[in-house]
Amino acid sequence: MNIASRISGLSAPGEVLVSDTVRSLARTSAGVSFEHRGKQALKGVGEAVRVWGVVVQEQLPGNKELL
Repeated sequence: MNIASRISGLSAPGEVLVSDTVRSLARTSAGVSFEHRGKQALKGVGEAVRVWGVVVQEQLPGNKELL
């Protein structure tokens, strides 16, 4: 069973959704934050999975750092 493919099936065009595990691994990445999307029942998965939407912070013109 591939949880990532089940979660990607929930996303709208241009949207990236990830599991709680991916969020915890990437939460310190610069320029990225996460928006809780609730627990989702996924086919073939016994328990509901917490899903997060990836939010990329915009970059200021002329500034190399992300907000």
